[in-house]
Amino acid sequence: MAVQLTLLVGPVVPIPAPIDLTQALSSVSVSQSESGTTCQLTFNSSKVLMGLDWGMVNHPLLLQFNRVIVVVTVNFMPRVLFDGFITNRELNVGSDSAKVTVTCEDVKVKMDLVEVPMTYPMFLDFLEVLAILAKYAVLGVVPMVIPPLTDDIDLKQNKQQIKTDLSRLKELAGYAGYVFYVLPGPLPGLSVAYWGPRHRLYLPQPRLSANLGPATNVESMTASHNAQAPQITWGTELVYKVPVPYTSVPFSGMPPFSFEPLLLSVFSPLGLAPEAFPAVLPILPIKVKHLEKAGKDILESLGYAQGKSNLATEKTVKLSGSLNAARYGFTLGAPGVVGVRGMGFGYDGFYYVESVQHSISHDHGSVDYTQSFSLSREGMYTTTPIV
Repeated sequence: MAVQLTLLVGPVVPIPAPIDLTQALSSVSVSQSESGTTCQLTFNSSKVLMGLDWGMVNHPLLLQFNRVIVVVTVNFMPRVLFDGFITNRELNVGSDSAKVTVTCEDVKVKMDLVEVPMTYPMFLDFLEVLAILAKYAVLGVVPMVIPPLTDDIDLKQNKQQIKTDLSRLKELAGYAGYVFYVLPGPLPGLSVAYWGPRHRLYLPQPRLSANLGPATNVESMTASHNAQAPQITWGTELVYKVPVPYTSVPFSGMPPFSFEPLLLSVFSPLGLAPEAFPAVLPILPIKVKHLEKAGKDILESLGYAQGKSNLATEKTVKLSGSLNAARYGFTLGAPGVVGVRGMGFGYDGFYYVESVQHSISHDHGSVDYTQSFSLSREGMYTTTPIV
């Protein structure tokens, strides 16, 4: 199954790379995760100007903040792996050759350059997010903003921004318990800026199969189960001057991928009777934490408690491995959802794709494409035995 690599680069509008760049390109590495997408392009370089300089160092298309787009086509399905800007160049000289490595960051780097004081009078948080992202429409940034349920207007003060746009977007996301990230694509020159809750409502990607004979499409896969990760969080809140206890459940995201949090939920009532902890310590299979930060009321405190339990529980089971894209027949992307089979009853099922490392070597027109991945979910024993 053929794999095709397309490189677009340019100062304003990226265009297909000229033949001198494509012939000098030796490898492409792309790292994808919620925290961002980075790319490294490595070029072979030869001496120019009567041996006084290296050619790729001063190539006009490899200057800082030129735009770079990487598209990979597997099984006739193109996918934008990266869309961003050059931020660093590195020269590595050997005895008779040299390599120039160009490091690129996604379009969020443009949101973190300038600190400009801005005022947003009578703006809800999600409207402020839309106003900030509107400035980057010229870069092909398409906003996907989910309004939070608790968003309200503070009539006593105007919202002010005295930091970069990226810092402000992350700050507003933190207030709502949201995440903010930018995904390249779906078309070259476009990116989706997502501001909303962490979710699992992605279309499942083609399943990963291990040790299943001809159906195997991964080179290796390793699973680990951290039994100390799940926790319940409890606390007390004064309601009409009466202390009322509350507790979370060892839950994670929706939809659930594992039965284990449901089994551990039978211990959640312990948070309502903390004095009973010593009696059950010999059989207690889950950590119990006390909430240090209280909310304005018991519902907000319960939200904080559940959030801490979710964060602790969502990476109880981790899978990592590698695959050859030509055999897999698809480009695995992060963040996302993927099914796993061949790992046994405890580890089979759906997982959240945390990160993917794409490694593409380019040699005289032939492309070798491998992917390393990291997956996670909230526990053992899947809720969906068929993927």
